[in-house]
Amino acid sequence: MLNLDRTTLPPSLLNNRYQVLGVLGDGSFGMTYLVEDTLMPSARKCVVKQLKPVSDNPQVHQMVQERFQREAAVLEKLGENYDQIPRLYANFVEGNHFYLVEEWIDGVTLTQKIQSEGILNEGTVREILCGILPAIAHIHRHQIIHRDLKPDNIILRNSDRKPVLIDFGAVKETMGAIINSQTNSSHSIVVGTPGYMASEQLAGRPVYASDFYSLGMTAIYLLTGRQPQDLDSDPRTGEIHWQHYAPMISPGFAAVLNRSIHINPAARFASAEEMLTAVLALGSSTLPFGHMQPANMIAAAQPLPSIPHTQFNSTSNFSSPRSQMTPTSAPGSEWKKAVITGGIIGISILGGALLLKSQIPGVSTEVKPSASPSPVASASPSPSSSPAPSAASSPKPSPTAAAPAQPTIPALTQVTDTNATIVGEPGAKNIRSGATTSDRVLYRGIPGDRVRIIGTSRNSDGHPWYQILLPDGGTGWIAGQLVNPDRPIVQAPVSTPVQSQSSDTNATIVGQPGSKNVRSAPGTDNSVAHIAYTGDRVRILDIGNDSGGYVWYKVYFPNSGAIGWIAEQLIQRD
Repeated sequence: MLNLDRTTLPPSLLNNRYQVLGVLGDGSFGMTYLVEDTLMPSARKCVVKQLKPVSDNPQVHQMVQERFQREAAVLEKLGENYDQIPRLYANFVEGNHFYLVEEWIDGVTLTQKIQSEGILNEGTVREILCGILPAIAHIHRHQIIHRDLKPDNIILRNSDRKPVLIDFGAVKETMGAIINSQTNSSHSIVVGTPGYMASEQLAGRPVYASDFYSLGMTAIYLLTGRQPQDLDSDPRTGEIHWQHYAPMISPGFAAVLNRSIHINPAARFASAEEMLTAVLALGSSTLPFGHMQPANMIAAAQPLPSIPHTQFNSTSNFSSPRSQMTPTSAPGSEWKKAVITGGIIGISILGGALLLKSQIPGVSTEVKPSASPSPVASASPSPSSSPAPSAASSPKPSPTAAAPAQPTIPALTQVTDTNATIVGEPGAKNIRSGATTSDRVLYRGIPGDRVRIIGTSRNSDGHPWYQILLPDGGTGWIAGQLVNPDRPIVQAPVSTPVQSQSSDTNATIVGQPGSKNVRSAPGTDNSVAHIAYTGDRVRILDIGNDSGGYVWYKVYFPNSGAIGWIAEQLIQRD
């Protein structure tokens, strides 16, 4: 889908070589043209990006020119051996403009795909993530943070449907350099797209996990068709409310996306490899695009390199976890490599499928401003990495993190540290911030997960809840019926009288002992609005039918104030 504007074409050949065919884009940092290379026998089509510094200061122009050469060298290295990043053919300077000549990718952006086809289903979005995460891992291993991941900057190539990563933010940041005349120091305008930018990136402190935030918001756009600015968020926690726009999404995939867009970068995925493992663990469908070998990528990955500090005016610090990866084996025969890689593939994917989260421990690092930019800093500011801990060590949050961190309880490192198992029907189980179903969901576990019970409580109805410690160090509360302790747990004494009939209620929840789903509308395909228990007293407000004709009651819970729909067979009227 090629949309060219020919009304603003330059009058002559660019660099006496590139004939402009049309305008592909016009942004705040310059123009993007589709051109034809007149010096090549094939007259191949290329993309030329014309960039102009935001400042006319001669001192800035000299600094930008030096940085531009470095950024061009980085882009050349990224694309020369990786087919999901456009190759850089040339770069040059004419007048006050800087030019990049890049490979033209014939395809459609994700934005164009949504505009032409509508929102995508979960399977398609998971395939896109599995296709683009190896490219993100590739740039991160080269100490580059993309900084402008969004639907416009991912192209599905027509020839093979592979997703291709375009329009890196590093060069834009170079063009955004300005000089503070009072302090004679330089800094850059923050690069990124509002809504797709994480808070630490908006503050001028991007980290590797900032790209996962942008990718998560991109996936949510593909599932809902809504831009980030159209989504509500919790003013207390910053949590983005989007799942009601995608009611058919699986709890497991929702958990992956919610982790990727967590307001605290330390709570997001530690690496692209870890996020890919989590997505792959959701199902055993064939790998997308006919080219991916994600587990090979995981096996070959090295720990993310530290990135030299860069200078910004912001003073807020964030910590970013690092993954501890197994080093690649020494060179050997091809069959040995295949055996080793295959073993790691099996372990990685099996572990992810069982736990719905990667078992890669992380450590935090702290971002501090440096006095001056380093050679690579302008391309990819990010925290420097601290040494990977031993198995007995535990991650510690940065003391200056701007966003609320998870409780600083040591992460589990041995099976003997656990004392309970998550149980129940197959599917994700909510782990909440408090001991009630109205508290927000922090994590999701699945039956079979091993945890450690570290506290007990009861909700207002007298039902037991456990505070648990997860293998990755996170903590939260889970309903008592969803945990099977290895040995009896002494609950705090509570004197909760059996609910009696009152003028506020006219019915009782019945059925087998345990929890009952109260839904947002009649029918089991609607979202769960509340969890009820056998014996709960309610007031019937209305009656309705689901699509199959079955009767449902709309009920009110006087103790909690919750309202929702429950199947007729689970209600006994007075």
